[in-house]
Amino acid sequence: MPDQSLDSHEHQLPEAPFPVDRVGHLAALCCGRRVLHIGCADDTAIEDKLADGRHLHGRLAEVADVVGLDLAADRLVSLGRHGFERLVAGSASAPPFRRGAFDDIVLGEILEHLSDPGDVLRGLRRAGLARRLIVTVPNAYSFYLARQLGRGVEVVNPDHLYTFTPVTLQTLLGRAGWKISSLRTYAWTIPTSPGRSFLGAVKRVMGDQDAGPARPRALLDNAQLWRAYRSQPFRGDGLIAVSE
Repeated sequence: MPDQSLDSHEHQLPEAPFPVDRVGHLAALCCGRRVLHIGCADDTAIEDKLADGRHLHGRLAEVADVVGLDLAADRLVSLGRHGFERLVAGSASAPPFRRGAFDDIVLGEILEHLSDPGDVLRGLRRAGLARRLIVTVPNAYSFYLARQLGRGVEVVNPDHLYTFTPVTLQTLLGRAGWKISSLRTYAWTIPTSPGRSFLGAVKRVMGDQDAGPARPRALLDNAQLWRAYRSQPFRGDGLIAVSE
């Protein structure tokens, strides 16, 4: 085995802004564009997610010309009952669309479930359905996961095969022929600055029930999360890679 210096294993992280809301950011990226949403049939708490804007396919449908693709035909039927059209049952490995049919392909929280994500990414590159690929995946370096490790606990969805880092995601996409043009993080909960959080707590105590939490523990958790993300945005819950 060749002798390698540990320096060759060190990779400088790119500069990144504060983590964003995943669904809102993807909707902004895709606004006004032709989008293929692969793995669109999220069937968990559809009504609740639609009601508060957290349903990804729902948000994409509001702002883009979107087609949904998913292997699970029964889940597509369920999604269709909520008024969505242009839902296609099929595999991401062999998508039934012509070259150049879309501007963007969105793979939101999909790669970590696949036995061979590289094969799917290479297939999409060869198919030439769109010039731009937008991927979101869990982040192995998230602040939340690191804190659970301190308790001796690993938190992972039983259906996940991978958790990605900025470098491993870039390597996976690169080997499949995709070059990342933008890499940043998202957070499931976006914290506010400690000052704004404290002001909201004061307003809550004064009677404004929508101002924010007033419990000391919630204020402390918010402050810790805000400082963690300010010092290193790649502590966010997940990664968003835009590739071409």
